[in-house]
Amino acid sequence: MKYIYYIIFIFLWSSCISLKTVPIIDQLPIYVKGSTIIINRVGKSPVSGELIAVDEEEIIYLKDNSTQHIVTAIDTSKVKSVRVILSRATNTKDLNKSESRLIPLMTLGHGWWALFTLPINLVVISSANRKKYLVNINSLEELSKFARFPQGMPEGISLNDLVN
Repeated sequence: MKYIYYIIFIFLWSSCISLKTVPIIDQLPIYVKGSTIIINRVGKSPVSGELIAVDEEEIIYLKDNSTQHIVTAIDTSKVKSVRVILSRATNTKDLNKSESRLIPLMTLGHGWWALFTLPINLVVISSANRKKYLVNINSLEELSKFARFPQGMPEGISLNDLVN
């Protein structure tokens, strides 16, 4: 019986091992889109979308409706504040619904330990969709760092080209 404790200790200890190598920069994924922003407008409801470009007069963003993508420019004088979503818990907007249902079912394979692991998995899955990090941005120069085109709209690219 005492050997089982040693085996459990070895398995738990081995899960704490970190990676020994750093990934090569060329192998890292490149994210070519702008950050998601939430624009609080003066006297109107907030809007959100992908930040395309920023200049002194306007903020250009890609409004993502469920049926169509619309590139919109909003005058900076009509903007009360801007928040940037720096990261989410997953790469997609919401955790896939099939994954949300499958992960708690996987705990049935834990046997009697499922009594303890099922509530933990339910808490993790329910909080995964809600976790996002918002940052308030005060200056246009700072906001442009999060845009798809940080130096402004390039010449020769129309707003309609971004939708397709």
